Amino acid sequence: MVKRALRYKIQMQIDYPDEFALTMQAYAEVGNLPAGLRTKVDAIWNTLTDTQVPDMITPILKRLPLRKDVDINTVINMTAMMTNLIGEQAKKMIRDNPNIQIDDFDPVMAQVMKYMRVLEYGFLDPEANHD
Repeated sequence: MVKRALRYKIQMQIDYPDEFALTMQAYAEVGNLPAGLRTKVDAIWNTLTDTQVPDMITPILKRLPLRKDVDINTVINMTAMMTNLIGEQAKKMIRDNPNIQIDDFDPVMAQVMKYMRVLEYGFLDPEANHD
């Protein structure tokens, strides 16, 4: 799912380079906008993130064999928190380099895949004694 989303973003960057660049700049520079506009743009980004992440992952999570003691909403919330963290990393990268290309995010995506693996499988050795 994460890799598919990245491919989609890469294709958008190729198909719509000017629009993509403008969107990335607006996303990174929210803090530099006038106060009234900053609040509105920030609200738009937050609303999109808060609604789109659950909308994208819920159907997938419903097909997965979650442990009986894990509530799907907990996984959705953890994924949203991770998405927000990644977003903050991306904003910093964009502010540091306004001409950044999507390929420059490869190290971030590699780290995301590691986070997803820990989220999916946990961080404790399943064969160790956990008492």
